[in-house]
This record gives sequence, structure tokens and C-alpha cells, in this order.
Amino acid sequence: MLPGLVDAAIDGTGPSGRARRTTRDSLVDAVFVLLAVAMGLVGLLAPGAHGTVYAVVSAVALALSCTALLVRRRYAVTLAAILIVASVWLPVVSGASLIALFTAAVHRRVSLVLPLVALAALSTLAQLRIGPELAEPLYWPAVAVTLLITLLVVGWGVATRARRQIVLMMAERIQRLQAEQEARLHAARQAVRERIARDMHDSLAHRLSLITMSAGALEFRGATPPEDMADMIGIVRTNAQLALAELREVVTALRDGESDAAAPGGTARLAERVAGLVDQARDSGQRVEYHWRVPDDLPAGLGESVFRVVQEGLSNARKHAPDSAVAMIGALDGPEITVDFVNDRGPERSGSDGNGLRGMTERVEAAGGTVSVADERHRFHLCARWPLHGEERSRV
Repeated sequence: MLPGLVDAAIDGTGPSGRARRTTRDSLVDAVFVLLAVAMGLVGLLAPGAHGTVYAVVSAVALALSCTALLVRRRYAVTLAAILIVASVWLPVVSGASLIALFTAAVHRRVSLVLPLVALAALSTLAQLRIGPELAEPLYWPAVAVTLLITLLVVGWGVATRARRQIVLMMAERIQRLQAEQEARLHAARQAVRERIARDMHDSLAHRLSLITMSAGALEFRGATPPEDMADMIGIVRTNAQLALAELREVVTALRDGESDAAAPGGTARLAERVAGLVDQARDSGQRVEYHWRVPDDLPAGLGESVFRVVQEGLSNARKHAPDSAVAMIGALDGPEITVDFVNDRGPERSGSDGNGLRGMTERVEAAGGTVSVADERHRFHLCARWPLHGEERSRV
């Protein structure tokens, strides 16, 4: 648990495996080594009763202990124990042993640090007994001060370890929340793309059915006057251009991830949009009779659902019963919006895969409504209903 690892975890750039040393870690190592050298030199240069041999041994021990501090994190407990024991006979390594004890408190469990604290207490008692003679009244105060410093250093290390663990846990939690947020955004984008795909199916199916019906009329009406022929060709060309424009708009929305780009005509009134669908159907030769008493100021989601059902209902009738008249009624029936389609049952319906009705049902149910179908022998009846809640009812 290097300090650099904590910083990397906060920044979200930390490695998933081993911790990497940073400039801060190297700076901390240098400060600790210099601190141990300074504390050892104070004892080494102070006047004492020992001779030259002891001074040379102490200097070598100081150099070795300060060098060993560079690997104190990897061998924290072992190094601390060795230096604590060595400090009994070589007080110059006391500073290094205190730093090693602090490192053990930071990087190891408390259960491993407590024996080191007990060993440090015994080492203090022994060191002050065999070291420079102290007057009896000064012995126990010196022991108490040394033990207090040891406990403060260990407490500082334990607090540092706890703080780093909290920081790492919070960083991990933040990263997990960010991952969950990204997953929710991905799910929302996927839902938008699915909605766009449904809209593309409804809109393109409507345009292509108009093109198919007009092309079929051109194929079987060889004696059509030139004026009517030109009008029908214009209908085919117009719907083909509109289909391409809507397809391009949908592809752009899917590529850019914009949810509003696939709602053509969203600013027009609902009645005008429905009238436009009926006019296009009539221009292609479909016989449509409709009565529309649905308010325009519906919520955006409900209004779009109603419009798409009208579009899909006309397309289905044109596809499966092209020669029959279609009666469509849209009304506000008490607490509900209803849209009814009635047309003669065409022979092609028996071979239908039902994808259009399934898509329509999913769309209506997503808006809280229901779809009922009565497929009788000579007649097909489709009814879509949406309930109006209190807030929506007050708007209409």
C-alpha cells in the first residue's frame, strides 16, 4: 500500500496488480533514511565511555540499518524485529528501528504489530540498563518517555493504514458506481436505439406499402390516362424520397446516439399528422374513411404511440387487404383514448407472420394501453386503447 498507490486509486489510474513506485514514494524513502542517519549520528558523535572499536561497529551498523530501510515495506516485520533487538547493544540503530516499526504498523495487521510493540518495550528496558548508567530516579522516566514515543509512532502508523484503507475503499466504491452509471447509460442508449428501430419499422413499412400499392396499380392499369399515370408516379417518387430521408435520419440518430432525431413531425399537431397519413393512403389508391376526435395536447409519449398505431394500422390494412375499404375511428372515450380499424379480411392475412401486430402491441403496452383483435371470417377489427391518468386527463 504505497502512498503512490493511494493517489493512483483516487485518480482512477492505479494498476490492477502490483503497486508502482512514484516520485513521492522515493522522496518518502529518502526523508526516512536521512532521519535515521541524523538520529544515529547524534548517538554516534555524542561523548561516551566506549572505545574506537565500538564506534566503528556502530558506524557500520548505522550504515547497514539505514540501507535496509529501503526494503522496509517488503520485510517490515522481520526488519523491525532485527533492528529492535540490535538497538539493545547498538543504540545508533534506534532511529532506524523506530522507522521500521512505523512501517510495520502502516503495512501489516495490528495482530503482527502488537508483538513488535512488546519487543520494543523489553528492548527499551534492557537498553537503558546496559547502556550509559542513569541515576535510579531517571531510569523509569526515561523508560516512560521512550515507550510513549514508541506508542505514538505505532498509533500514527495504524491511523495512516486505516486512512489509506478508507481512501481505497471509497475509491473502489466510486469506480463501482461509475461502472454502474455507465451500464445504466448503456442500457438507456440501447432502449433508445430499440425505440428508433421500432419507429423505423413503422415509418418505412408505411412508405414502402404506399410505393408497393402505387406500383401495383401502375402494373395492372395499362389504360390509365397520362395525367393519372403522372400523379401515381409522383406518389411513388415522393414516398421513396421520404423513405430515404427517414432512413438517413434514423441512421444519423443511431450513429450519434441522439434520442430525439428519430421523431419526425414531433412538432406538428397530432390531428395534422394523422390527416397527412390518411391523405397519403388515399393518394396511393387506398379507400379510407376516418373520424378523428382525439385531442392534440396529449403527452408526448402517448401522442407518438397513437400516431404510430394509426400508421401501422393503415399499413397492415394496405398490405393484407389492399382492395377493401378501411374505417378508422379515433376518439376520447371517457377515461380512455381509443383507435378502431375495421376492414374486410383479405386473403393474404392467412399467411401473415404477425410481426406488425406484435410490434404495435408492444408499443401500446409500453404506453400503458392494450390492443384487441377480432379476426372474423369476412372482417378484421383492430382496437387500441390507452388509459388517461389524472394529470393527462386534466390536460385534455
